[in-house]
Amino acid sequence: MKVLVIGASGLLAKPVIKHFDKEGFQVKLFSRTVATKMFEKNYEIVQGDVFNTSDLEKAMEDCDAVHITIGQLDESEAVKNIVRTSLRQNITLLSYISGASVKKENMWFPMIENKWKAEQIIKESGISYVIFRPTWFMESLSLMVRDGRAVIIGKQKNPVSLVAADDLAHMTVNAYKNKTAYNKTFYIYGPEQFLLKEALEKYCNIVHPEI
Repeated sequence: MKVLVIGASGLLAKPVIKHFDKEGFQVKLFSRTVATKMFEKNYEIVQGDVFNTSDLEKAMEDCDAVHITIGQLDESEAVKNIVRTSLRQNITLLSYISGASVKKENMWFPMIENKWKAEQIIKESGISYVIFRPTWFMESLSLMVRDGRAVIIGKQKNPVSLVAADDLAHMTVNAYKNKTAYNKTFYIYGPEQFLLKEALEKYCNIVHPEI
């Protein structure tokens, strides 16, 4: 199976590209900014915009499946264009990285609303799909460290079960290999719960002991 990874330059893309490659899948990359130097191996790369249909058509040529890992305010419109193009290009499987808080009752929040709508577009497309709703990623802790300070904004009272991007990538590839996972939505959580402050302190103790 040949998989097009859309959003290949993003935080969650590199691990899934590695795991697809390791498990014998052919991989093609699509992003506005992705470059060969970002990876240890020379992959087939198409640079383009998800809102440009001709870019998507070029990227989907010879592909069987599309893995979508993007994050933008107009995400549902981007997914709509991806699905329309996938139907014309005879794509047989779509996978999509959503979020653990993506539920209909949370649609008051614009990002959640966009991801919810994107999920519905995929489910109603008629193409087989796998949707992942992961919680916070361990990798996001590094984004909270700037200029020698570790900062959390707001008073976060509920613990989260952080998950590693590499673990999600492994689960994604396993789902591709197991057709019983098709047309299902999976919640992904890590094995331990921490307040973000606790998790950030643990991260800094290891990576930034000077903070």
